Amino acid sequence: MLDAGCGTGVLGICAARALAGIPELQVRAQDRDELARCFTEYNARRNGVPASVLRAHTEPLLAAVPAWDLILSNIPAKTGEPVLLDFIARSAGLLSEQGSVMVVVVNTLSGLIRSRIKELALPLLRDEKGTEHTVLVYGAGIKPKLAPNSDPKDREDDFFRQWPAYFRCAGEHEIKDIRYHIVTAQRN
Repeated sequence: MLDAGCGTGVLGICAARALAGIPELQVRAQDRDELARCFTEYNARRNGVPASVLRAHTEPLLAAVPAWDLILSNIPAKTGEPVLLDFIARSAGLLSEQGSVMVVVVNTLSGLIRSRIKELALPLLRDEKGTEHTVLVYGAGIKPKLAPNSDPKDREDDFFRQWPAYFRCAGEHEIKDIRYHIVTAQRN
């Protein structure tokens, strides 16, 4: 299971606890923000989810290796339309044959997301509208475009080259005598 854009880990932690009886359950929580990764790990331990079940990673949205049985995400509206539309296509491409994606979106974006699911001919398995948010569940239907790469640095470079909608900025910085290069990703 992949919790894409995990934030503080709420979705992945709840899923891990709800599915605790499945012996081979593995949850990979990912967020572009290192602080989010730290909060997710902390919250998982506070909620009795061991590191053997949930591991948190700092990486761009959907940069993980394909073949997930379940991808969960609460996509912030402020990511922008290009990122939202790309997320729908690429998340479906990262699923196992019987996998599904569950996304939470604000109601004002639900029509856009439904249209993208339809455009890609993905099976819409569930559509539940609440007062402010909609949960959409869709299945696999397209093949992944991003091949896994063993070197994380190469995977990061490949990611931004293939998915430029996620690139925010890059630059050289210095704190005291320490120089470093940073590449930032669009909020996921």
